[in-house]
Amino acid sequence: MMPHWWNWLLRPTLVRRLLLAQMLLLTVLWSLFIGYAMFETSRAPGPINLDRTYETIFGVTENLADHPERQLKVLHMIDLAVREGYGIGGNTPKLSPSIRVQQGGKLLYQSEDIPRGIHNSHLDDAETIYANGVRWRARTLQSPNSETRVTIIVPADAKDMLIDMNSRGYYSLPLLISLPFLLLPAWLSIRLALRPWSRVAREVAARGPQNLTPLAFRPRHLELCSMVDRINDLLQRISESVEREHNFIADAAHELRTPLAAMRVNVEALQSQTSNQRQQELLAGILNSNSRATRLVNQLLQLTRSDSTANVFARLELYALLQDRLAVLSILAVNQRPILSTNQRPIVSTLSVC
Repeated sequence: MMPHWWNWLLRPTLVRRLLLAQMLLLTVLWSLFIGYAMFETSRAPGPINLDRTYETIFGVTENLADHPERQLKVLHMIDLAVREGYGIGGNTPKLSPSIRVQQGGKLLYQSEDIPRGIHNSHLDDAETIYANGVRWRARTLQSPNSETRVTIIVPADAKDMLIDMNSRGYYSLPLLISLPFLLLPAWLSIRLALRPWSRVAREVAARGPQNLTPLAFRPRHLELCSMVDRINDLLQRISESVEREHNFIADAAHELRTPLAAMRVNVEALQSQTSNQRQQELLAGILNSNSRATRLVNQLLQLTRSDSTANVFARLELYALLQDRLAVLSILAVNQRPILSTNQRPIVSTLSVC
């Protein structure tokens, strides 16, 4: 049997759905930002198209030729500056530009972990070169004052750059760090945004089965207002349906009372005129059934009066009520008329006065 918290975790909720949607949206936006940054990096001129970078390296190499240690130190500082200014991965060759400096065919300086096998076939031309299955862009210039050649290499394979960035945590690590800190603010914002929804739910939950009036809370929000309108329309249709059922039951009960009363009067008349024991038993059974039917009709009338949701006090037509009572007692009055004395008032006349 699964624990309670596991069942709660598996149960779909609107808050969790919105929270996951926000986290997914944040991931998509971060991916688009990384893709756009890489795209702009590949389109940007970069150090291979800036002659000023080459001229700076030429000047350092030629002016510090008599001081090799200072020359290497300054070239290393330029290398770090170029990687920091144009790279996105620090000292990573696949994410940052690299520099190679040669003089008279002799290697003077090259960046750390520079890709091998990258050589330009023409001077002063930016070429796309494939080395070890990876695409690079390289450009080589020669100083007009010496035999110094400077080659700047930049990564050009967006796919490998993305893989390398992900392997080093530049893509996934910011998400893993930021998402937990964003969960609580996102959850609070969603809960605050759903407060009108909770208010509608509380009003519906507080209602009894007989309360079919429209909801009192009228939200200003378009989506929630549409839902409240639909609920009010449903309550209106249910109220009309219940009212029709009550009216039908009340009308049917009123219509049944008259024939039941007439049947009882006739049976009592027959019972008073016969002396047969068997017939008396049959008539008594009919009277018992009539009593149960009359009691059921009275209960139906009481039910319709107690379940009325329109008004506690309703307008009653006295003339219609008197007509209904007179119709019920008319047969009894006719049957008792022969035995009335001359100084007694008829039942019908008495009722008509009341």
